[in-house]
Amino acid sequence: MPAVPPGSKILLTGANGFAAVWIARELLDNGFSVCGTVRSEVAAAYLRGLFKDFGARFKTAIVEDITKEGAFDTLVQGVDAVIHTAGPVNNTAVEPDEVIKPTVDGVQSILRSALKARNTLKRVVVMSSSSAVFMPASYDDPKMHEVWDDNTWSDNTVEAVRTLGRDAMGPYKYAAAKVLAERGAWELVQREKAKEGGLEWDLVTLCPSYVFGPPAHDVPALAKLKGSSKDFYDHVVKVDIQGPTLTSFGYAWVDVRDVARAFALAVTVPEAAGERFNVSAGPFVWQQFVDFVHKQYPKEVPAGEPSYKLEESVYFAKFNAEKSHEILGLKYRSMEETAKDTAAEFKNRGWL
Repeated sequence: MPAVPPGSKILLTGANGFAAVWIARELLDNGFSVCGTVRSEVAAAYLRGLFKDFGARFKTAIVEDITKEGAFDTLVQGVDAVIHTAGPVNNTAVEPDEVIKPTVDGVQSILRSALKARNTLKRVVVMSSSSAVFMPASYDDPKMHEVWDDNTWSDNTVEAVRTLGRDAMGPYKYAAAKVLAERGAWELVQREKAKEGGLEWDLVTLCPSYVFGPPAHDVPALAKLKGSSKDFYDHVVKVDIQGPTLTSFGYAWVDVRDVARAFALAVTVPEAAGERFNVSAGPFVWQQFVDFVHKQYPKEVPAGEPSYKLEESVYFAKFNAEKSHEILGLKYRSMEETAKDTAAEFKNRGWL
């Protein structure tokens, strides 16, 4: 039997986020009932409209402060699994605690509530990040040439933030937050399992790379586009950043719809229990996406730097995602599919 079979009830935190909306749809399409938490009635109303065809299988709940003790106590009762995606995505924080404290406290809050449903809950899946797996120390860090599996941690970012404080790079503060939050989750579970009576539910963490793909969440205007979707628009559609940024330095990417599928599988696959997964389709440089979108919309999208040599590109990080294939059975979309679908959604929204 699956860990949590279709038809079960899932609590999804931060349900109006870029990835979370796709996670909700994936779960609903596969027969689950979903209660999505958001911070406002405006967000709740948008989601209820988006998922109206699923009737009573989709509900919303407002949690204004996810770090508040007991914020999820009533919501975890009667559900079979929890998927936690709520938390800040902030690479520009000045003070480290702007991002670290809410990230860590949010994870601890949902887990402490989950302990109060230890006899009915079966699984908790937490969204971490590839930045918690590896982040280079500098642009010439020799470790950038390695491929990182899900047994590694970017503890260097935690040390950098402890040493430099507000002077640490913004992405380091975000990565440190993800490291501390995810480590804290595993430590809490280990402590509880060691107690008399143990712990009925198990933990899974997913570490997605740079997430791209067509937005389904509420973005009322292009000016409101944020995060990786804005990065994709600026680099690939607008192509307002030229030269080495497009062609010489790359990272790792994954389609948001594959992230959603990964979360659904992490809930249902028994063997996922107690595992940490890289979720990554592979490395990229921006120009690869530009090439696909320019071919699709040659009049609207500039060509960028098409004469580049991909073999000369340097990647800040590459991740081994074999375990996501082997245990979850996850298959990843192609770069071309992601590029074309994302651009098509941008055009549909009048942004291209």
